[in-house]
Amino acid sequence: MIILPSKKICFVCIPKNGTHSIYHSILCARGRRIGHYHEFDPRRIPRGYKTILVYRDAVDRAVSLYKDVVLREREHKRRLHCSISIRLHQAISAAAPDFEAFVDILIHEEAHPSPYLLKPQLWWFERFKPSVICPLGKLAGLLEGLTGAAAPRKHTSADIRGDVPVRQAVRETIYRRWDPCSSWLNGRKNTQLL
Repeated sequence: MIILPSKKICFVCIPKNGTHSIYHSILCARGRRIGHYHEFDPRRIPRGYKTILVYRDAVDRAVSLYKDVVLREREHKRRLHCSISIRLHQAISAAAPDFEAFVDILIHEEAHPSPYLLKPQLWWFERFKPSVICPLGKLAGLLEGLTGAAAPRKHTSADIRGDVPVRQAVRETIYRRWDPCSSWLNGRKNTQLL
């Protein structure tokens, strides 16, 4: 979670939804982190601050999580330093021989021990009740508008080899069973969608 006090804005960072870009831009604009990097306790939001969460297509996010957690672990390109996170990534990687097995882990919440990493965006939206939801594709423009500086180069998993093929049935499972955000987003009256 990171705040920009000059604008009374708090970004709640959902894993794999532009967190690196958000932190870089907001810290360069004299923002500051509060709580954990991916803070999941809404009580940490300062009173009177507008909350912003970034939305990403659920299939794109699932593929990004798979590449970051499973493939990065297998290719020994881990970027973690916390022993708890390292063990978590190792356990998930060992339990997911392929993308479809990883999706099974995503949809069976009790199968993964992380309190936040693999949670669907809907969990974050319902938990934080954001003032603004920004699609990932509009994040650079939002950050530039808030900070007056160009957003950093898009963060990618370029060091992870290969594409991850996604069968249509798996795509539908992700949308229906893991992260059914679209219907939730359409029904929100008190949330601004950018």
